[in-house]
Amino acid sequence: MASTNKYDRQLRLWGAAGQESLALSHVVLLGCEGTVGCETLKNLILPGVGGFTCIDKEMWVVSSNLQELNPDVHGSFLVPDCSLDEFISNDVPAASTVKTSLSEYLKQSDNVPYPLAAMPSTSGAKGTMIAGMPNMDQQQHGHVPYVALLMEALSRWRSSHSGAVPSTFAEKDEFRAALKGMSRDWNLEMNFQEGVREAYTAYTNSPGVPEHVREMMERADVKNLTKDSTSFCVLLSALSSFTKSHAGMPPLNGSIPDMTSDSESYIKLQSLYFERSKKELEEFTCLVQGRLAEVGLPLSYIPPPSIATFAKNVPYLTVV
Repeated sequence: MASTNKYDRQLRLWGAAGQESLALSHVVLLGCEGTVGCETLKNLILPGVGGFTCIDKEMWVVSSNLQELNPDVHGSFLVPDCSLDEFISNDVPAASTVKTSLSEYLKQSDNVPYPLAAMPSTSGAKGTMIAGMPNMDQQQHGHVPYVALLMEALSRWRSSHSGAVPSTFAEKDEFRAALKGMSRDWNLEMNFQEGVREAYTAYTNSPGVPEHVREMMERADVKNLTKDSTSFCVLLSALSSFTKSHAGMPPLNGSIPDMTSDSESYIKLQSLYFERSKKELEEFTCLVQGRLAEVGLPLSYIPPPSIATFAKNVPYLTVV
């Protein structure tokens, strides 16, 4: 694995767990006719896929050229000696292109930050990022993370409104205008534009667990666990207990979206969310393990990585 700096941009998009999954993956390209396959491989090699194998009698040149894109990725080629049918019969996942664009089939989920109104412990982190703003040069001023700007704007608002947050339509407009007024050059400072666009996170409480997930937690097989219960039911049961003691909120995801920021400030902000999510994950893990013990199942029935993945994706849970 190359240095974190090399993959800084994508770590912001899919996090360390996503990067690890990518690094542990091995992709096989069947045939090199056309450019779609090679372009797809290129877009996997650059961010650090674990390895790739090209299967085609002409692929040795392509494989060699692709390898040069990222020395951390292991590439190889093979002369084909089996058909696609053989791959499928052995349960090897295969993908084929159906259009020249994949945008209709793949969608990046947004990493929505925890509402600031529900994050009372952020003042220290905000102070380190906001301190000295009047003396910052234009480059620094335009790269203060919008989350820090929102926290500062919210602090100012509360100090002049008896601790209350904006509630009426007029107050919310006034709040956004105040934030916009903190910028030096609105047209150039993307961080302030991002802040105004995401201003609702400063005064909106999260709805908590989505309705469809709450319905799943009310199922009989979730409320009445046995030694034959699925891991999903055990996890939902633990989630139900967690939300009851956290005002309806699931474990904090810990991810933050990409944003205009200098690296140092972004890392500080990321650490803030990560530390809180780590603490809540530990609490959720204890609940899961308690459920397993109650029904006589071993702790290995639901390993920690599976618990972490579940906790991180609560809003997207579904039964297929």
